[in-house]
Amino acid sequence: MLIKRLTPAHTYLQYLDHDSIMRGDEKGLMHPVDNDKTRAAMQATYDVADNFDRIFENRSDVAVLHDLRFHGADGNLHIDHLFITHNFHVFIVESRTSGVTLSVDNAKKFTATDHAGNTCAIPSPIRQLKRNREIFKRVLRKLELPKRFGRELEPSFHHYLLISPDTILFNRSGIDFDFFITAPQLVALINIHAQQRSFLSFFQKMPATQLRRTARQIAKIHAPKKVRFSSKFRHVDRPD
Repeated sequence: MLIKRLTPAHTYLQYLDHDSIMRGDEKGLMHPVDNDKTRAAMQATYDVADNFDRIFENRSDVAVLHDLRFHGADGNLHIDHLFITHNFHVFIVESRTSGVTLSVDNAKKFTATDHAGNTCAIPSPIRQLKRNREIFKRVLRKLELPKRFGRELEPSFHHYLLISPDTILFNRSGIDFDFFITAPQLVALINIHAQQRSFLSFFQKMPATQLRRTARQIAKIHAPKKVRFSSKFRHVDRPD
């Protein structure tokens, strides 16, 4: 069931020049990415969201939310794609689906290369995933959690970095390869958890109406504002 669509935003992106990263000099070297690259990056995210929508829109056992933003005392989060199964498995997904290569060096610094061969540094999506997971856990504690047989259900969290099947991954860090996943692999994992038939999973399952209520309650925390991820990458609101 689709709860929250991804809403196109008028934005532009800025990256830190790759050569300056190699020199260790990050001051005054920000430059705007051309409009074509910006549109391509945003369109890739929209296309991925549309594909997920088609797969899960008529499913009553999986709730789907895109582009969830929260700003509060618990911290700021921006989740690209959020999936919640009827047995309360929560999948937090960061999308990096555009680009030809994605590289992580032994210092866990990320760079991406586009189709024109331009390479630029990006902030660690793995670090953002882990931060989003911890913030989202705290946010959930303040919401009315679903109940089964009078007992609040305990969510099981999963977090992944979504990449295109065509993207070449160079992982020279100690980051587990299991964090990196393609859309078909993610759908397969969601299905595996949603279709669990163990004795314990029975006690975790909630009716479709309860899943919808819970997902809509989460969607209501969405509060879009200006977002600045780091000095290396910025997502800035742009007027119409």
